[in-house]
Amino acid sequence: MKADDLPRPEWCFDDVPEEQRWVCLYYEYARESRAAIQDRLIWRKHFASNKSWPGFRDLLTSVCDAPHERESLERFGFSPVRIIAACESFPKVPWSCIPISSRARAMEIVNWRGIEDGISLAKKKKTSLPLAKLTTVSFPISTWAWTDDELTERFKSWLLNNREPQNVSDRKPRGRKGSPDDLLNHLRILRLSRHAKCCRRSARRITEIKMDARNVSRAVAKAEAFLASFYK
Repeated sequence: MKADDLPRPEWCFDDVPEEQRWVCLYYEYARESRAAIQDRLIWRKHFASNKSWPGFRDLLTSVCDAPHERESLERFGFSPVRIIAACESFPKVPWSCIPISSRARAMEIVNWRGIEDGISLAKKKKTSLPLAKLTTVSFPISTWAWTDDELTERFKSWLLNNREPQNVSDRKPRGRKGSPDDLLNHLRILRLSRHAKCCRRSARRITEIKMDARNVSRAVAKAEAFLASFYK
C-alpha cells in the first residue's frame, strides 16, 4: 500500500476555506475522540439534529430528566465539538467532503459564529465576568447552590448562544498566530504516520511528510496531546 491509499481528504485540509478552519479542526479531532463520539450519541437521544440548538432551559430540563447523563450533556452542549451533532455523516465523512450547503447549515444550527467569537475571546486573555450585574431574567439561574466557578462557566456557555453577532467591520483579521493551521498540520502527520505503520512502512517514506523522523514524532505528540485535552 502507498500513502495515496489513504484518501486525501483524511489528511489534506488545504481545500478548507479560511472561515471554516476552526470548525474543521474541531470536527476532525472529534473523529479521533471516543469521548466526543459517545457524547454525541447521548446528545442525539435528547435533541434532533436538524432543529435549532436548544437553549439553556431546554438543556437544563434534559439534564434534570436524565441526571445520569448530565456530565455528557453539559460537556457536549457547551463545547465547540457540538458541531458534530448537526452533521449526519459524522464520523465517517471528512469535513471537506461534506456538501457546502450542509456545512453551512450545520454551522448555523449550532451558532458557530458565537462559538468562534468565544474561542477568539478566550485566546486573547482570561477575563473575569461581572456576575454581580447578572439577573435571572437575562441569565437563567435555576439554583444558587452553584459555586461561583460553576456560574462563571455556565455564563460563558450561555453567552456563546445569546450574544449579539458582531459586525464584520468589528472583527479583526486573523493572522498566522492563533490560527488552527498548526493543529491541523499535526493531525495530518498523525494520520499519515499511523497509516504508514499500518502498512508496515516508515513515515519517512511518505512523500507528503517533508520532515525528518524527529520532527514527525514531535508533530504526532502534539496532535495526541491536543486530542487528550481538547474535549473534557
